[in-house]
Formats: sequence, C-alpha cells, structure tokens
Amino acid sequence: MRTTALVFAFLLALTGAAQAQYSTLPQSRTTAVPPSTAAPSATPKMQAWQFSTEGDAKAHCSGQNVVWMNNPSKIYHYAGSRDYGHTKNGAYMCQADADKMGRAAKNEKAPPAR
Repeated sequence: MRTTALVFAFLLALTGAAQAQYSTLPQSRTTAVPPSTAAPSATPKMQAWQFSTEGDAKAHCSGQNVVWMNNPSKIYHYAGSRDYGHTKNGAYMCQADADKMGRAAKNEKAPPAR
C-alpha cells in the first residue's frame, strides 16, 4: 500500500512539473484564428465621387456646389436644407456628379451660382 502511495505521489509530482514547465514557454506562439462569422456591413461602399465628409467633397469639387445624395432614392439635397447630411444612407458629392445619377428634391431651390 505504501509503494502505491509513493508511485501516486511521484506521478503527481511529474505531471505538476510538466505543467509548470509548459506554462513557462514563451507566449509568442501564434494560434489559428477561426474565420469571422459576423455578417458583412450593411453600409454600402462609397464610389470614388462620393465622400463621407463635406470638407472632403468641397476639396474635390473645386468651386462646384456640394450636395447630399440619398443613395436609395437617388434624390439629392442642397446645403441648408433639412435633409442635407441627415438621411440614413447617403454621401456628399459634387452637384454635377449628382445630376448624372439622380435629381434634386422637388421642394428645394439650388443655391446661387458661385
């Protein structure tokens, strides 16, 4: 019985030493990361002539009017209007580009030419 206890204690000591030795290994090993299961973003990608900020659009448009295009409806809004920059899916762009793909809101007047 005593030898069984000594063998058991010896085995426990060995596994404990193995665990301690394993935990001191460098942590720089890389592990495989499973692919993401997150759904792709619902935000549509912007085209080259669409901008997320008014400042970027003004820098690109060089003197043209900047408008806010509501992408789903293809209706654009002028600066100073209620919907300018506030619809859910849209982008700032030059009015000339907006004219090619949409139309101005019926109840808005274009600002004076620059």
